[in-house]
Amino acid sequence: MSFIQATARQYWWILLLSVLLGLALPGISLGICVVILAALVIRRKSELWQDQWPYRLFVLGIGTRVCIIGLKYVLNAITGTGLAIFGDSAMHLHQAEVVDRVLAGMLFLHQRATVPLIYGDYGYSITHWFYGSIYRLFGWSQFLLLIINALAGCLAALLIYLITLRICKHKPSASLAMGLTLFFPSLIMWSVELLKEPIIQLYTALLIYWFICTAEKRKWQYLLPLAVLCYPLGHLRKFTHLLMFAVLGLSSVLVIPKRIRTSALILLVLTAAVAIKLGPSGISVQWQSAQDKIIGSQIGFITTGGSWYKFIPQRFTVKNRSPRMTPVECTISYAKAVGYYLMTPFPFKVTSFNKLPALPQMIIWYFLVIFCLLPGSLYLLRYHFRSSVILMVYLAVFTSAQALFTGNEGTAFRQRDVLTIFYFIPMSIGFFNLRGWLSLRLESMRHRAFPQTEDSD
Repeated sequence: MSFIQATARQYWWILLLSVLLGLALPGISLGICVVILAALVIRRKSELWQDQWPYRLFVLGIGTRVCIIGLKYVLNAITGTGLAIFGDSAMHLHQAEVVDRVLAGMLFLHQRATVPLIYGDYGYSITHWFYGSIYRLFGWSQFLLLIINALAGCLAALLIYLITLRICKHKPSASLAMGLTLFFPSLIMWSVELLKEPIIQLYTALLIYWFICTAEKRKWQYLLPLAVLCYPLGHLRKFTHLLMFAVLGLSSVLVIPKRIRTSALILLVLTAAVAIKLGPSGISVQWQSAQDKIIGSQIGFITTGGSWYKFIPQRFTVKNRSPRMTPVECTISYAKAVGYYLMTPFPFKVTSFNKLPALPQMIIWYFLVIFCLLPGSLYLLRYHFRSSVILMVYLAVFTSAQALFTGNEGTAFRQRDVLTIFYFIPMSIGFFNLRGWLSLRLESMRHRAFPQTEDSD
């Protein structure tokens, strides 16, 4: 008690200022308090992990975001232009206000024209109800919502550190993956706006981390609640919960058996069973249906304009969608789709001022994809297969699905960043493997150029 009394006497003015700030600006003070509390908890955890880098990186990352949000808040107070730069962010801020009024009983959900919160309408998301509930509980404060979004992005970076550490037990790789997640420019941009990417990243990272812990402890009974928790992903972005179900199912088949041969046999039997069930005609129908959906998606992006790209054969146009693609054309189209998805926007095709900020980021991204991704992925699959299998399956499934149904540079760039933080894990491991290989090569070359001679007696 004496320590508390002495602290209160010495810092009474700070306590008074905090109380006045809390009464005048409750949203801002609450947001800052949440950030400080999170930093203190992570500092304690970093001490237990015997690694101060998670705490240091987290403080720098959240500090950068709070400064940007504070600058936007000041500019908004001066100019009145609003806290949102992107249209989707402005829409989310508006929808949170609508939910707040709905919870207060001022509006009704059946008023579709006034309250576009019914499933299927543009912008529908469970996050709107989450943000609206925060308004109802703590008062109207857009600053608080932005702080929560920024905090979600930083906590996702912390989970990337923990996932990397669980997989490879290498703290430098884990710190590098966390640092890339925190300071990649586009990831900062999404987190200081009220966009869904940080929430999706955090939720997906929690699911992957849970699966890795379950696989390590071999407590397979936890897979059922984990599968149930995949469902909310469909409310954050359509059909992603189905993809996550597929990721969990395939990863479980690969991890639960003690031998890879057993897993391969199970997959072969399941594939044969599905093929027999569908039959040749059913397989043909499903194949044609998938092609139609992919081609329709491509045509949709072309007709809406913008920075679209096309990976299907040139003979497919708005007025011509037949005949079907051949297996060779399907293979080429898939390779082009993944290539566009991973590499767009291309630095050598910067034609507008809006794309210029992406130039330095894309150069770093190209280096990581070309030189670090493959070595890191091969290392994980060879030495840490069971721990990393869900990560590799997740990247393969989601990259393939999103690449095939995307045809716009801006859409690909933004949606890819949900996966980017998970790509950083094999990239960081591959970077240290590449650095080790280069150091050995340079050391070998130095010995060849300057051979050591033994001292004569």
